[in-house]
Amino acid sequence: MTNYQAIVKENAEKSYAALRKVVARQDISTEMPPLIGTLINLLDKENININGDCFFRYLSCTASEQMVVEIGFPIEKTDSQSESIEFSSFPAGKYLSVIHSGDYKNLGDAHMYLEDFSKSNNFTLDESKTDMGVKWGCRVEFYITEPDVTPIEEWKTEVLFLLK
Repeated sequence: MTNYQAIVKENAEKSYAALRKVVARQDISTEMPPLIGTLINLLDKENININGDCFFRYLSCTASEQMVVEIGFPIEKTDSQSESIEFSSFPAGKYLSVIHSGDYKNLGDAHMYLEDFSKSNNFTLDESKTDMGVKWGCRVEFYITEPDVTPIEEWKTEVLFLLK
């Protein structure tokens, strides 16, 4: 596991636009990235400007590893009523954050690190467990570097979990 350094940071509410999909955990890396171009085209048609880094937000996971995932971009608040785009916001609050360096295939390590760090440091994550699985208040990966122009060993991803 990579040497991570968790921090707690206070974030303001931030609006975003996204596409949402239910996908098996093991298929996220193949099914979600192609939606980036689709979303960019939809935002262009709506004249909505992107205001930050691309992200994956994980909303929930069932016991059978089916996940509700959004791929999106921060935007300025909009009145758009597009039926194709999900408009929402990241809640204001305290987040546990870590920077992951390198290949995305190892991002699970950052998630496990934050889970373990929260437990060993008495932080309560904003999540609720049900018979169906788990629902997260906000669990997100921001892709800070562009993989098309950055060598894989220099990729940076910020992983954030909302705290209660």
